[in-house]
Order: sequence, then C-alpha cells, then structure tokens
Amino acid sequence: AMSCDQASNSGVPGIGPFPYQVMLARNHAKICRVLTSRLQNFPDAVEEASWLH
Repeated sequence: AMSCDQASNSGVPGIGPFPYQVMLARNHAKICRVLTSRLQNFPDAVEEASWLH
C-alpha cells in the first residue's frame, strides 16, 4: 500500500491541476487498494482451494 500511495501522490502535483490527472491518480490509488486487499486475502483462498482437493 505504501508504494501505491507514493505513486499516486508524487506524480500529480508536478504535472499541474488537471482534473483528469487527479482522477487518474484517485483511480490508481483505488485500484492499488483493491489489489492489495485481494493479495492479503489470497493465502486464505489458496488454503480453501487446497482443502477442496
């Protein structure tokens, strides 16, 4: 999550106050949060799958 926050926060101010850039940064941060939460849940899913087999 740290790298995602750094990526979304570092790029925008230098580019300028363009709404679509801000929107991209917000989407990027949102996608990163979703991906990191899925990665955290991934081991549980693997355990469940191994139990099924």
